[in-house]
Amino acid sequence: MEEQIKKQSRMMQIMAASCVGVFIIVLVSALILVPKAINAMDMISEIQLDLDQESMEKLTTDVDELIVTLNEELQQMTDQLSQVDVENLNTAIKNLSEAVEKMDIEELNRAITNLSDIIEPLARLMN
Repeated sequence: MEEQIKKQSRMMQIMAASCVGVFIIVLVSALILVPKAINAMDMISEIQLDLDQESMEKLTTDVDELIVTLNEELQQMTDQLSQVDVENLNTAIKNLSEAVEKMDIEELNRAITNLSDIIEPLARLMN
């Protein structure tokens, strides 16, 4: 029995030494890896700030260019609209409406009917 107690005691010592060894390994790893991780996080943060500043500068430049382009396009459209001769356009519309009013719709319908009467026998002949 005494021998068994000695074995258990020895096993407990080995287990305690193993736990201390694992603790030392974890502590050394943490002491090595944590500063490197913090360094990496700082570098990522700096890169992100640089990218944010570059992105904002590019965005500002793009917006400025877009505004300039829009102003140029608006000026061209204004110039083109100012060149339209509204008086001639109104006259042309008036002439067109008068021509439509002068058309004899009944005569046009009769002509279409006559044409249909002529084409119908030809269509039957061709089929």
